[in-house]
Amino acid sequence: MKTVTDGDGLFAPMFNSLASLWLAGTAVLSGCTLTGSGSALQITVGAGTATATGASVTVAGGTAAVTANAGTVTRYDLLYANGSGALGIALGGTSTPALPVGCIPLAVLEIGPGQTTVPADRIHDCRALASLVVAAAATITAVGAVTLHAEQIYTAYTVAASANPLVTFPDKAVAAAEGLVRIVHFVIGPACVGAANTLRVSGYVASGGGYLSAIQVKHNTVAVLDDSSVKDEAFTVDLAAVEAGDVIEVFMSTISSTNTGTSLMLAGDATILVYPDMGTTL
Repeated sequence: MKTVTDGDGLFAPMFNSLASLWLAGTAVLSGCTLTGSGSALQITVGAGTATATGASVTVAGGTAAVTANAGTVTRYDLLYANGSGALGIALGGTSTPALPVGCIPLAVLEIGPGQTTVPADRIHDCRALASLVVAAAATITAVGAVTLHAEQIYTAYTVAASANPLVTFPDKAVAAAEGLVRIVHFVIGPACVGAANTLRVSGYVASGGGYLSAIQVKHNTVAVLDDSSVKDEAFTVDLAAVEAGDVIEVFMSTISSTNTGTSLMLAGDATILVYPDMGTTL
C-alpha cells in the first residue's frame, strides 16, 4: 500500500476527499468501481450513485481515455465525475490538478513517461466512499441515536418522518424566571438531498410542581407548533419540505416552578446512510 504524505502528488486529492468534500456533501454512495487496462491508455468506471454538494448524481460509468505522457517526469491526472454523472480527466503535472467545481473525485492516475497502459498499481482510489466513512456501512435503522445539543445531520437521499430516532437531545430544565428558553437548536446538513424531506420533532414535558409549560417548535423561524398548556404529556409535530440548511428550534417556558423537557428528538427514516457531523455547535 502506498503511504501518502504532505508534498506527495497524491496527498491533496485524497485528503480533500475525506476531510473537506465529504463534509460539504460530496461522496460516492455506491459503485463507481475503477478498472485499469493492460492494453491501452484508458480506465473503466463502473456505474454508481453519488452526491455532489448535496445533489444526487447518477454515474452511468464508461471508459475514459488517458492522454499519453510525452514528458520526462511522472504526471498525476485526476479522474472525476461531474454533476451530470459524466466522466472527465483533468491533466496534472508533478502534483494533481484542482478538482473542477461541482465534481466528484474518483481516482488519481499516475502516468509515467511513455506509459502505454493503465495498470492497477497506477490507479489511486480517492473516492469518498460513504460505506467506509460511515462506520460499518450501517443503515439508519442500525445507528443508535446520537445525543447532542446542537449539531448537523448529514443524510443521503431523502428522509421521511417516523418514530425512528435520528438524533436525541439532553433533558433541559426550565424555571419560570428564565422566560422562553431555546432548548433545541439544530441545522440540517448539506447532504440532505431535495426539498421533499419530512422530520418529526417530539418530546415530553415533565412537571415539577403541577404547572403548565408552553412549547413552541420553529422551522426556519416559522412556528409550526405553539402549545401553551403542556404538562406531564408528550408533544409532537411533523415538519414538511425539510432541506439542507434548514434550522429547527424548540422553545419552552414555565408558568411557575421548574418543568423539564425530556425525550427531545428528531425522528425519521432515511433511504440510505446517515453521518452526524460531531464538530459544529451553534
